[in-house]
Amino acid sequence: KQSISRYLNGVVIFYDVNDRQSWTDVLTWYEAVLDKIKRNKQIVVFMLVGTKLDAGRKRKVTIYESHQTARSMGVRGIEVSAKYGTNVVDSVETLFNILIDRFC
Repeated sequence: KQSISRYLNGVVIFYDVNDRQSWTDVLTWYEAVLDKIKRNKQIVVFMLVGTKLDAGRKRKVTIYESHQTARSMGVRGIEVSAKYGTNVVDSVETLFNILIDRFC
């Protein structure tokens, strides 16, 4: 774990838009990684990705909540559907572009 975190440049935190517990866990994961990188004096790009966008009425996390949380964390946020391919490529390209801008 120690050696991997030393070379960390990007972190993607996934949550299920239909599962409130996975949403609640987002801040726990974010704070845990943030604590680790602060101790190591690293600069890391975060991205918040909501999955299962295709589930429709089962949704438990609103678009407003996800955007507000991403904004308050100072990270990029996006919602995707692997089932339909919605925003999947965009999310990866966005992360790569941010990493290139930040580190190259």
